[in-house]
Amino acid sequence: MVAGVTQALIGRGLTPARGGDFTRRAFENGKLDLSQVEALGDLLYADTEAQRRAALTRTGTGVAKRVDEWRRRLLGARADLEATLDFAEEDDIGPRLVVATCRGLHELGREIDAARVETLRGERLTEGVTIAIVGPTNAGKSTLLNAMMRRDAAMVSPVPGTTRDVLEFRTTLGGIPVTLIDTAGLRDDVDALEAEGIRRGQARAAVADIRVAFDALSGGADTVAIAGKSDLTGKVGWIDGVLHLSPRTGAGLELLEADLVERLERVVRPADPPMLARRWQASALASAAAYIMAAIEEPEVVLAADSLRRAGSALDELVGRGAADDLLDAIFARFCIGK
Repeated sequence: MVAGVTQALIGRGLTPARGGDFTRRAFENGKLDLSQVEALGDLLYADTEAQRRAALTRTGTGVAKRVDEWRRRLLGARADLEATLDFAEEDDIGPRLVVATCRGLHELGREIDAARVETLRGERLTEGVTIAIVGPTNAGKSTLLNAMMRRDAAMVSPVPGTTRDVLEFRTTLGGIPVTLIDTAGLRDDVDALEAEGIRRGQARAAVADIRVAFDALSGGADTVAIAGKSDLTGKVGWIDGVLHLSPRTGAGLELLEADLVERLERVVRPADPPMLARRWQASALASAAAYIMAAIEEPEVVLAADSLRRAGSALDELVGRGAADDLLDAIFARFCIGK
C-alpha cells in the first residue's frame, strides 16, 4: 500500500525527501542561518544532557548578530583605509587614521581568535573529549579501560603485547562524552608489527586531551599519573601526586573517575557553552583572523582593504552567506529524512 502510494506520487512529479531537505528549505528561505542548522543537527543527535543544553543555546540568532557586528567593524576599517588615499599628501591625517584603524583591527582579530579557541572547546563537548591510557606492557591498561567501560571491551591477557593497535571506545563521564583510547604497551625488543602499534599509540596519545599514564612519576595539567596493582601492593589513593589503584578489583577507580570529571569540566566547561562547536567553523574564524593580520601588516592600502574583504567572506561562511555547495551538502547530509 505504502509503496503504491509512493509510486503514484512520484508519477505525478513529486520526489522523495532526502535527509535534511526540510531543514535545507528553511535555510534557503532565510528561516535559519547555517550556524542554527548546525546547532539543530547537534541537538537532534545529542547523547548527553550537557550536549543538549549546549546545542540548544546555539539555536538562537547570537552567531548571526556577532558576525554582523564583526562585519560592520571590518567595513568601517576598510572605509578608513581607503579614505587614507584621499589624504595621501597630508602629513598628519593619513598616518593618524591608519594607526587608529590598525588598533581597532588588532582588537577585532583578538576577539575572533578567542572565538576560534572557544569553538574548539565546543567541538570537544559535541564530539567528545579524548582520554588515552598509556604505559608499559602488562601494567593493566586494558583492564582499566574495561573497568571504566563497565564491560569487557578490550581483550586482556597476561601475555605482553596483547594490545597491538589503537582501540577506541565511546562512553560518558559526568555527563560529558568521552572517547577512551587503549594503546599498545611500551617495551623494547619488539617485532615490526608491535613496533608499529606502539608508534600509532604514541601518536594518538600525543594529541589526546587527557592522558592516564601508568607508572609515571608525576602527573600534570593533562596527565593523571597512576600506579596499578594495588591489590598486590596494598596501596590505594593519592600518594605524592600518584593515584594508586587496582583496575582488576576496582579499588581506587572512583577516585580516578572523579579526578577525570574535574579535568573534563575544565576542558569543556559545560555550564558555559560557546556559540560555535564545529571544526570547520573554527577554521573559518582562523581564516578571518589571519586575513585581518595580513591587512595590518600590508603596506599597500588597496591590498590591505582586499584582505579585509576576504576576512568578511570567511565570517560570512559561518551563517551560510557564500558557503560552498559541498560544505552545505555535507552539513545537511547529517540530517535524517523528515528533518
